[in-house]
Amino acid sequence: MMYVLDTNVLSELRKVRLGKADGNVTAWSGSVDAADFWGNGASVAVRSVTKSLSTCRPPAD
Repeated sequence: MMYVLDTNVLSELRKVRLGKADGNVTAWSGSVDAADFWGNGASVAVRSVTKSLSTCRPPAD
């Protein structure tokens, strides 16, 4: 089976190794083969732009 992941799921999966991901996403991702995960271009682009913008922001006062 193939799973096309949206932006929110991709974001949560990035948190799994840090122990900060939603428990349901962690449990689900552990129950399926990672080779079946796919991201679409829009989700990858949104993640890339969001990351770029977060590195360009000035530090909060």
